Amino acid sequence: MEGSILIFKDCILNTFLNISLKGCKGIRFDSEVVNNGIININAKNKFDFLSIEGLLNIGTIEIDWVKNNVKDLIIRGQCGSYLDLAKQFLILKESYNKLGYYDYEDEAYILFKRYQMKNDLKEFLEYNNIFKKIWGLTKYLNKKIVFDYIGEFGMNPIRIGGSMFLVILLFGIIYAFCPYIEFAGTNMHADILSKLYESLYFSGITFLTIGYGDIQPIGLTRILTIIEGFLGLFLMSYFVVAFSRKVIR
Repeated sequence: MEGSILIFKDCILNTFLNISLKGCKGIRFDSEVVNNGIININAKNKFDFLSIEGLLNIGTIEIDWVKNNVKDLIIRGQCGSYLDLAKQFLILKESYNKLGYYDYEDEAYILFKRYQMKNDLKEFLEYNNIFKKIWGLTKYLNKKIVFDYIGEFGMNPIRIGGSMFLVILLFGIIYAFCPYIEFAGTNMHADILSKLYESLYFSGITFLTIGYGDIQPIGLTRILTIIEGFLGLFLMSYFVVAFSRKVIR
């Protein structure tokens, strides 16, 4: 029926269930639906939403993440909290892992972590204590920048590699043009291009913790190099973990 909603409620699915939709508004798994088998969702026409909030998924759910735009389907079908959204993306993440659809698994995991973070922030902001609110917001922003923006929770080694390059470039520019930066072993009166080249070189070996010793920081510059060295250790470790995960799978 055009515009109808397909609802599963209080049932156990033990075998293969092929759901082929045409002209259906959405699918909802409500109230203790257990899946021990395989649910294959094949939409002949685009539908509006998918809700698997009430599904205990021991088996697998087969639905193409890209063709069906699963992210938007789940978001449009959600009437509850951020935590409910996070749980649904976690169900899909685990299902894609079982099926070996690792790119889809990564997409679902990223959304699971994002909505989990939003739920944590929402809980902190509900406190009456202003310090707890500030602490919750600080934690959220820290995780958002360090884990999400930089590497999408370890799912994107290319983005981490790009972040490493940007850090080296940023510190290289600071070393070259900040008036309070001092070095020994380099010509501070060289032309701009030569000075920038040496600064980028020093930034690179500091980030990678190589430390040849041919250029040495002086005074407050030492504090800046310690910060860059720490960022280098962190981002290189982050990159190795993310890259290894991709290779091992």
